[in-house]
Amino acid sequence: ASLKKATAELPDKKEIPGLLSNISSLGSDSGLSIVVFRQKPEEFQDFYAGVPVEVRVKGTYHQVGTFFDKVGRLNRIVNVLSLIHI
Repeated sequence: ASLKKATAELPDKKEIPGLLSNISSLGSDSGLSIVVFRQKPEEFQDFYAGVPVEVRVKGTYHQVGTFFDKVGRLNRIVNVLSLIHI
């Protein structure tokens, strides 16, 4: 049952462009300046394909936290795998 629910939350291929646009808008709406937003080649897993995206932003700690909170509230599965502060 959990697998079925999680699979339903994975975006399908035709939803990816809209989802990426939505995520970019969430960054801007959070007050971040989007420096880089670049989709990379799909990474195929057992039953799904990951769509890595390189995102570089400028903003305050609070703005980044607000952005992550908004991304976490999406009705689709989105993972943040690494965060580097420069």
